[in-house]
Amino acid sequence: MNLFLNRTSPIALIDQLTAQIRQQVASGALSPGEKLPSLRSLAQRLGIHHNTALAAYKALEAEGVIEIRQGSGARVRAFAPAREPWREGVALRALAAHFVAQARSRGHDAEAILEACRAALDPVQITRLAVVNPHPDLQALYLHELGDWLSLPMVGMSPEEVEAADAAWRTETCFVTSSNHALRLQQILGDDAPLAVFKLASVEPLLARAKAVEASGLIALVSDSPRFRFLIQELLAGACEADQLLVLAAEDEDQLRSVARLASLIVTDSPCWEAVSKLSLQAPYRFRLLAEDLLSELAERLPPEAFNPR
Repeated sequence: MNLFLNRTSPIALIDQLTAQIRQQVASGALSPGEKLPSLRSLAQRLGIHHNTALAAYKALEAEGVIEIRQGSGARVRAFAPAREPWREGVALRALAAHFVAQARSRGHDAEAILEACRAALDPVQITRLAVVNPHPDLQALYLHELGDWLSLPMVGMSPEEVEAADAAWRTETCFVTSSNHALRLQQILGDDAPLAVFKLASVEPLLARAKAVEASGLIALVSDSPRFRFLIQELLAGACEADQLLVLAAEDEDQLRSVARLASLIVTDSPCWEAVSKLSLQAPYRFRLLAEDLLSELAERLPPEAFNPR
């Protein structure tokens, strides 16, 4: 686990630490079930107080990112419940018998079981995609990036809006979210709902670019999304000094034009990238939130016509 802290940054050490672990989980750098360093090991390695390490782990546990078990330490939370393991070669008849027995044990009669089987053999066509995140500005960023890949209708939603949505509407929707929110969404939708969990893009290339900027150089972070700006500020805290980083919105064109001439590195999100490119003498670094692994996940859940030609 690659972690670094900057004690001169205005961003608190605990916030730097939780942001980096959260991002590594969301990008797949830390795998579900992977064990994290012990509190003592983490504190010694980073030169922080034991209570700071504990508070970071507790905050991540409350978010559902990790789980802490007495005696076994902290691990990355696996959002998907364990499925019943079936031996290879189990006959279809045995599978059907098991399903019927389970359904009857839950009070379903033969007619209801038969109707459920018919519905399963004639699945509802997915007609839209919903990106689920509590923050509307991040929803907009995800939708913008997905628009490069997909042509079907898309909408951004909060978990609360998903829970309130009509059941029939939900069955026609493929839901997409990050691993940080997958557990809650799965609890709302059920285990068999069409749900794709995306990985966030690795932050390592961006950190390498930021560390290469000289101490006297300026790094400009440009985005109209407050959450994106906050996320990148947290992640860059250990890679540059606080006075090197200037944060501004793309809508402030006059200031942006001045900064573009002075900055050694300009970091922007996908929606702002084109506008910033026109004002800058250098190509800005576009930080895409979504890793391309998501395409293979979506290919299993969406019809071929849902994808833009590549």
